[in-house]
Amino acid sequence: SNDVLSQETLANGEVLVLAEPRSKFTELEMNSIRGFINGGGNVLVMLGEGGENKFNTNINFLLEEFGIMVNN
Repeated sequence: SNDVLSQETLANGEVLVLAEPRSKFTELEMNSIRGFINGGGNVLVMLGEGGENKFNTNINFLLEEFGIMVNN
């Protein structure tokens, strides 16, 4: 979906699935995802072949805060 991830859109969820993101997350979205995780939410991140390098996302920037890096 191209919907903006905000605290409001994530408020009632338990799991956030990020399936092959193809663009950079905004600062608002990064903060919302960070808050979701810190609040006990779960995140499943799936990247296609080539991952972050191919699709020019910034998901590793966020994941590194939690000790995770994809396509390392």
